[in-house]
Amino acid sequence: MNATQGVRHSRETRFVTKNIAGVVHSVKAGVAEVRFPAWNPGASACHNCDGVFVSRIVCLSLRPMPLKKFIKSAVRRLPGKRLIFSAIRLFGVPPFYRSLRFDGLFPVRLTGETSILLRNIDEYSLETEWFWRGITGWEAASIQLWMNLCRSRAIGASPTIMDIGACEGIYALVASALAPDSKVLAVEPLPEAFKRLEANVSLNKKPIYTFEVACSDCDGSVPFYSDGCANSTEGSLLSSAGRTSTCVVKTRTVSSLLKESGLSSVDLLKIDVEGAEPAVIRGMEDYLASSRPVMLVEVLND
Repeated sequence: MNATQGVRHSRETRFVTKNIAGVVHSVKAGVAEVRFPAWNPGASACHNCDGVFVSRIVCLSLRPMPLKKFIKSAVRRLPGKRLIFSAIRLFGVPPFYRSLRFDGLFPVRLTGETSILLRNIDEYSLETEWFWRGITGWEAASIQLWMNLCRSRAIGASPTIMDIGACEGIYALVASALAPDSKVLAVEPLPEAFKRLEANVSLNKKPIYTFEVACSDCDGSVPFYSDGCANSTEGSLLSSAGRTSTCVVKTRTVSSLLKESGLSSVDLLKIDVEGAEPAVIRGMEDYLASSRPVMLVEVLND
């Protein structure tokens, strides 16, 4: 028998369980002694010398639950959340949308006739942004430019497209959906992010080639730095104050990946590798002159 959250240490505090009222007499080390006037067969109770049954109940919390925490807890247990949140979304995006999460699949529309499928998890992630705010809910300018490039005649009818620093694979998925005759390669070295990438590729049944490596200017193995969080999807070959956790990852050049895949050219690249972009470009020098690809490159200003 468990105490409900919010019980306070007071002789006047009333405690109700299984429809029987009792009085909290003492609280020691998180255990509340509650005296009931009548015996409850369902209770874990013992008889004392006063003829009153006493139940010692482990309290989950001896202080009132904060309102924000209570709301989050209630939302987490809410059934049918995806349908409810979809209905709410019709009227706009609430300011506290990042707390409104669910576990399940949802479509993200790219154009009037084209969409991709993602899985939301019951904790905050970029999928939360895309569910509530659409495909431009994160990196709006970059993703819109990428969508335009994927549909552009400038990259040809059957382009080779690379998403370097793919994370969960949103750019690779967009490319494959908007340029269905393209050959798409997605590169991501961080194990947790790579799992999400492969799951999203499988979910959408797209012919995307995935590589669990980091692109650099040579083939080999190097330390990779991240924030160490269990669900982290960000990291770099460069160390920084916020990246204290390391693992060893394989590195490949863009040139070696393309040659391994039997591709003689590359037409469009997205490069987002948290400061290591120059090394990636050095590793594709032989393709720069011959292919003259269009590149969307992140530039950090710190």
